[in-house]
Amino acid sequence: MTKLNSVRTGALKAILLALSISSLSIIGCSSGSDDKGSDNGPSFGGDYTNFEFSGRGDSDGFTTTNFKVPNGTNKFMVNFDAAGDLLTISSLSSNGAEYAKTGGRPLTSSNSIEIFTGSINVPSRTLDAPINSANTFSITAGGSKLDNKDIKFYGLGRSDSDLSKGTLIVNIYIVSPSLNSVENQDIINRAIARFRAIYASANITLSINIHNVNSTESIQDMYSGTDFYLNNVANKPSPAVNLFISNQLTYSFENGESALILGLAGGIPGPWINSLKSGVAVSFSQHSGVDDEFSPAEELIFGETLAHEVGHYIGLFHPIEIDTDSEDLLANGADPLSDTEECGSYTTCSLTLYSNLMFPFPVRSGNGGFVEQVALTGQQSGVLNLSALVD
Repeated sequence: MTKLNSVRTGALKAILLALSISSLSIIGCSSGSDDKGSDNGPSFGGDYTNFEFSGRGDSDGFTTTNFKVPNGTNKFMVNFDAAGDLLTISSLSSNGAEYAKTGGRPLTSSNSIEIFTGSINVPSRTLDAPINSANTFSITAGGSKLDNKDIKFYGLGRSDSDLSKGTLIVNIYIVSPSLNSVENQDIINRAIARFRAIYASANITLSINIHNVNSTESIQDMYSGTDFYLNNVANKPSPAVNLFISNQLTYSFENGESALILGLAGGIPGPWINSLKSGVAVSFSQHSGVDDEFSPAEELIFGETLAHEVGHYIGLFHPIEIDTDSEDLLANGADPLSDTEECGSYTTCSLTLYSNLMFPFPVRSGNGGFVEQVALTGQQSGVLNLSALVD
């Protein structure tokens, strides 16, 4: 049976699951901290507009700040990036509508606790109230080291004529020299084709730029404080998702232990500004299983992982979280969408959700292969299209 470990780092709740095909174990991930500020990149014309506003932390490190968005904006993202260890967006509202949480369920991983960069999509779901750019918005946010300090917020607004389709820019960084062989490039290209097909089902076209980094065979997770991601995303096409493919990806725990994982995203959603967490990271070798050779099924899972982790970065949660040691559902584990089926047990979830792209882990099929996990519900597709990263 697949084993799932629910991992917490200090007070931080795991925000996604990183997967290991070779052992079929699931390792929960968490977050990390940025003292370096951000290189926020260029201003954007046309349908994109970036905007800034600020507040000042009270004695607890929190501010409630009112702000306006550019005229005509119908979706936007807000990030803040500061020297606090733990960052939280506890509320973002306008005209009586709340966009940070619903019914006790977060609409952003920053609604609980994040490290380094807090991020939120507004609106994040088709269920949310449409925004009116003439209204005033209010955000309550802060961090553990922001008492009596200025807090700067970075917004990315979009005037989108069709919220049901769009184009997403993805900068793919091939990190490891070993991935430049013809054989490995063919595997990566087939995985990217799988990624494209999944997003096409949500009416999203991927505009992909390939960048060869050729620096190292193994990279560290973006929650560890490494400036690897920040250094590589500067001066690349933006706003975009930055996707790093390395031979190996290592996640480090607070107790000093580490593990090789399949993939990881820099938040739900991840930041649009350039920061230590501005990226999605995916391991190449961990998808090849114990024999280090890719089977056709493992190539498909590789492509599904690319799509899954980018889904997190744009704003999708897992539809459910399951502790497969006990076969118990984890408290508050379901996503905030009404068309990803609710289920009351591991067995029920297995029947209704296994084929969903955002299911927490790969699932073996009866014939020894793996269940294809490519399905997106209408509301999940809506989350993807409502991201300000999608034009």
